[in-house]
Amino acid sequence: MKLPYVIAVTATRLLGLAMILILFHLMPGDEFGTFSLINTNAMLVYMALGAWVIAIANRSLVTDSGVVDQAMLSAVGIALLGVVAAVLAVGVAMQLALSLPGNAILMTVALAAVLIIYEATLASKNALGRANAYAVIAVARNVLALLLAVGLVAAGEGVTGAIVGIGAGALLAIFAQPLGRRLWAGVRYRPGVFAPLKPYLLFGIGGALQLGCYILVNAPLRNLIALKFGAAAAGLWSVTTDLYYGPLALIANAYALSQVRLIYLAAAQGDEQTLRARCRALLEFSAVLAALYVAGSAFFAVDAVSLVVPSASTVGAEALAFPSALFGTAIMVLYCIVTVAISNNHVGLVAIMISSAALVSALPALWSRDVLTMCWQASLGVSVLVLAWSLFTVFRYRLYIGIGQMARLGCAVVSFVAVAAAGLHLLRFDFAWLASAAAATAVFLATALLLRVDGLVHVLPPALRDR
Repeated sequence: MKLPYVIAVTATRLLGLAMILILFHLMPGDEFGTFSLINTNAMLVYMALGAWVIAIANRSLVTDSGVVDQAMLSAVGIALLGVVAAVLAVGVAMQLALSLPGNAILMTVALAAVLIIYEATLASKNALGRANAYAVIAVARNVLALLLAVGLVAAGEGVTGAIVGIGAGALLAIFAQPLGRRLWAGVRYRPGVFAPLKPYLLFGIGGALQLGCYILVNAPLRNLIALKFGAAAAGLWSVTTDLYYGPLALIANAYALSQVRLIYLAAAQGDEQTLRARCRALLEFSAVLAALYVAGSAFFAVDAVSLVVPSASTVGAEALAFPSALFGTAIMVLYCIVTVAISNNHVGLVAIMISSAALVSALPALWSRDVLTMCWQASLGVSVLVLAWSLFTVFRYRLYIGIGQMARLGCAVVSFVAVAAAGLHLLRFDFAWLASAAAATAVFLATALLLRVDGLVHVLPPALRDR
């Protein structure tokens, strides 16, 4: 994975998380909850309606000779503009028909439209191999969104200011780039313009499902929490899940994105042995990361929340800390097993996996009487379901992980628990939990490497891996 892409992914995660936390501090609970729902639903609309075209663009916008396929560019561009027009038209009609206060629907569809255009521009940079331009746009968008959203909220513009800031940041980052303007200017309508999309339709749907794992499962739960317990409760669940999924996704993406590319390459070449080995490596890595993250959250999740959440919300956020971490871990593992299924061209199975996870996360809304119970039940339900899907994936694709490997991983977890418990018991200075967390993580990694746990050894450079 090229360095500019690593920078772009890292900056996007960190700046996005920083913006969420700053806005959480600046905005009252109901306002932040409303903003969070608009942002979540805009991403849901983008994932459901626009991401499939963008997945196709990532794969096929550029020919084997490295030049833009003008027919594919027009097909992608017209399809996306059609999606944007439909989203805006439906949004305006719903806003007028329902007469909801605050223009929440209009802001949702407007932000979704901006996200579709922004992600399409990024996809074009990725397809062209313009790593530097990709990184510049991604970082600029997040810096501008952070500055504009925080500035407008601080000036008293509330939810509208936050949404306008995020949307304006994306548009400025796109159209400040000459190539971004030229690409969109090259789109032309002609009869049969959509024909180039047809051979890649299944791939596009699979890519959209994979990319949207987190939002497609989490968005229904956030909306149901808002309906039952109010926007403030939904905002609290949103900020805790984003807080715990953000670093997890950052670590996972750094490895998984490069591994996913190799998995798809092996699949395209029909190299079944290499494909199976890479899929197994991805699952082993997800198991190591999940074990470390769940163990760490059990000891340190509450302390981490109290460090970044305002005192007025600390009690509620602390209660949601561990279920949020568990939920995020389950989604990370789901992303990995979905990747395995897509690489084997089982898009229908992927749709079942993600829709079943979304359904299980939403079911507790039928009987739960408080937000904490609902979130706990949703997290446990999704975790158990993902575990079942993981076992299914292992046996379905014969990605068997030895009992010895699992035992070694268990030893690493035990070493983490022992050091974490000892540190919390013995250390008595401020932020001692940070020192305990660092020491426990170091011991976990050292134990896993010493015992040669495959999920971690695979990540090492070849020179270290073979020692």
